[in-house]
Parts: sequence; C-alpha cells; structure tokens
Amino acid sequence: MLLQAMLASRDPGSAALIGSAFRGAVVGIRVVRTLEEARSAITQCKFDAVMVDYESFQESEQVLLALRRSGSNQRAIAFALTYNNAHAKAIYEAGANFILHKPLDAESITQALCAAHGLMASERRRYLRHEISGACFLRTSKGSEFNLDLTNVSEGGIGFSLTDYTASQLEGEIRFRFYLPDGDLAIEGKGTLAWVREGRGGMQFTSIANASRAELNRWLLRRFDVVAAEAVARSA
Repeated sequence: MLLQAMLASRDPGSAALIGSAFRGAVVGIRVVRTLEEARSAITQCKFDAVMVDYESFQESEQVLLALRRSGSNQRAIAFALTYNNAHAKAIYEAGANFILHKPLDAESITQALCAAHGLMASERRRYLRHEISGACFLRTSKGSEFNLDLTNVSEGGIGFSLTDYTASQLEGEIRFRFYLPDGDLAIEGKGTLAWVREGRGGMQFTSIANASRAELNRWLLRRFDVVAAEAVARSA
C-alpha cells in the first residue's frame, strides 16, 4: 500500500508542484478545494500526510484542528503552506509539523518531503495490519482460556475470529501468546479487547515482553518492506 497524502488548496500552481514531488516519491496525493471536502476526507479516509494551504482558506486552522481530533488521522504528518511567517507559532499550535513558505518551488517541497518521509513510513508501519493465520492462546484475569484463530497483526495489536459468547468472556486485561509465520519465538504479553464486529475482534496490546517486541518489530519491518515494494511495482 502506497503512502497517501491530501492537499487542501485552491492554488493550481501549488497543487501541480506538490503533486509532482509526491508522485516522484511514490506517495499518492489527493487534492481537495474546499474546507468541507477536507473535513469529510479526514473523517472517511486514512492519510499519512495532510497539507493545508493557509492562503486558500480563511479558516485553514480548522482543518488541522479536525485532523488532530480525528480517530484515524490524528498522527498524520501535517504541512501548512503560507506566505506569512508571522503566524508560524499559531500554525504549529494548531497541529502542523512542517511549514512550507510560498511561493513554493520544487526544491523546498522535496526537502520537506525527505524530512517527513521517514516519519510517515514509521507511522504507517505502526498501524498497518498484516494478514496472518494461526492460533492465539488467551487467558483472562478470571482464568478462562481460549484458542482463537488469528486474522491479522500490527505493531499495536492483533485481530482474530470469535463468537459473541467468547467476546462476552474477554473482559479486563488478557494474557496472550501466539507465533508469527515461520517464527520460533512466542509473542507474549497482555492486552485488552478493543472491538468486536461480525464474528471478528481486535485486541490492543498493553504490554509485551521485550524479546517478543523485538521479534515482532523485525517481522513487521520485513513485511512492510515487501508490501511497499509490491505497491511501488504496481504503480510503475
């Protein structure tokens, strides 16, 4: 899956320069031209970066504030485009990570993108779910034990299949243990049930053994590199 960005701007020149730089770095870019479109996109789509042109809208800071309040995009890397450096403090307080000064040029955009790209990729690795199969052993604080079928794993948790009855038993802090594909080290720790929907559920990790965390991070990094390479190949 390619990294994805959104630009909120009415300036076709800025859109062209930013679009070219982002596509050159193999980052998908979506351009919206109204505040309403921007707010809607933030609530409906997942972005790794959001860029707001302060010269296009009087209430540009509302987009950044909405971004930081959103569920899935609050950790996205945020850029602000502006002529007026005097407003930098307020822009950063609204949630911007970077400020690009207008008039834009290809070099300044590329430099900012290079500085942000590692942060964007790191955040993508944090939430990206990788499909896996296998069994996950769970033990509740009341001593109930379950073996559930894994469906995915991410840096922050796991997904599995379960029945409504099982879900009703998974209360409080839960111990877990599972193995990664082709892995010899058990991934062990504690978590809590985060969601249940249509025969599936998700657990959020609350603590994880150091050796397990190192093994999981190594596996996720390898998988992310494979997924990123596949996405680049498809876009070529």
